Amino acid sequence: MSLWRISENVRKITAKYVKDNMPDGTTGVLITPSVESIGFGAFRNYISLTSVNISEGVKSISNWAFAGCTSLTSVAIPKSVESIGSCVFYGCTSLTSIDIPNGVKNIGYRAFMD
Repeated sequence: MSLWRISENVRKITAKYVKDNMPDGTTGVLITPSVESIGFGAFRNYISLTSVNISEGVKSISNWAFAGCTSLTSVAIPKSVESIGSCVFYGCTSLTSIDIPNGVKNIGYRAFMD
């Protein structure tokens, strides 16, 4: 497994940031406490991704953030998350486990559709 740790100075993860910085062969991502939001389609269609560890501090996960990550099996969403956008885990056909904390106020349309 190749784990990629998001830089401590990143506040928002965008698709461009991921494209420009994520090493080839990455199978796991550690989203550090400095991150406040995961942007639109940030990790969309990264089929080698099997795990994501989201640290406390992230408040929102935008639309399509992990859509199409067909190898993703589990995600732990921290208590700091208040909003999960539409189609965030759309097509994540290997996802077998996800914990959603009580503090989540909004879950978008088809957030977990297969």
